[in-house]
Amino acid sequence: MENSEMSPATPAHATEAPSIGKAWRQLKSNFPTFATLWGLNIVVTVLNTSVDFIGGDDTSLNFTLVDWVLLVPQTILELLGLLPSVLMMAVPAIYYATDHCPAPDEIFSILLRNLRRYLLAGLLFAIAGIVGILLCVIPGILVSLSTPLYIHYVFTTDLSLTTCLSKAVKATFQNFCDFFAVSFLCSLAIFISEIPWIFLVLAVGPMSPLLLVWSMIMIPFLPVWSMTQLYLQNYIHYKGMVR
Repeated sequence: MENSEMSPATPAHATEAPSIGKAWRQLKSNFPTFATLWGLNIVVTVLNTSVDFIGGDDTSLNFTLVDWVLLVPQTILELLGLLPSVLMMAVPAIYYATDHCPAPDEIFSILLRNLRRYLLAGLLFAIAGIVGILLCVIPGILVSLSTPLYIHYVFTTDLSLTTCLSKAVKATFQNFCDFFAVSFLCSLAIFISEIPWIFLVLAVGPMSPLLLVWSMIMIPFLPVWSMTQLYLQNYIHYKGMVR
């Protein structure tokens, strides 16, 4: 992928050491972009929650007419729901690879530019993760751990998808213990930010209208998620895990 025009106001400074403060400053400097990503995630989450609420929580095999009618839109929404999540990781990857954070009006063009490649990349990654877990849990964990590296190669290079996956998994062995610790702490931060959501589900149930209201807010989950992605991309560049 060709580099976008550099934004002198908010450079990524990939060679500098990552820090929470730096990730926070980058989040604020590029707030319109990240707010757009959050908005996309909120819209898709609200739509999914609304469809689930309308369709009810029937886990039996006796599907009602409403269940069958909603099956297609639910499936489509689930697939669409993956795209904002991918963008939440892809935008920081592009930011650190090009030193330019995509503007809000560039976000959709990122996916449309090579949608087929990104869909196939997701399919390959899912298959590799499932096979890794089935063969032995550890390979599956390694595939999952390589996510920020894989996203970097898929969205910022023209390498084949198998090469992207191979380079990403191999790179996890560089400073493996440190990289695992950083990834674990980032995952822990995301989990902690989701605790209000978890308590709400336990308190009111998964099909409560209150859950739909919370889906419209999703705070502080989304800002924390963005900061962890910025931190991880900074880390893999600073440590020379990507070339």
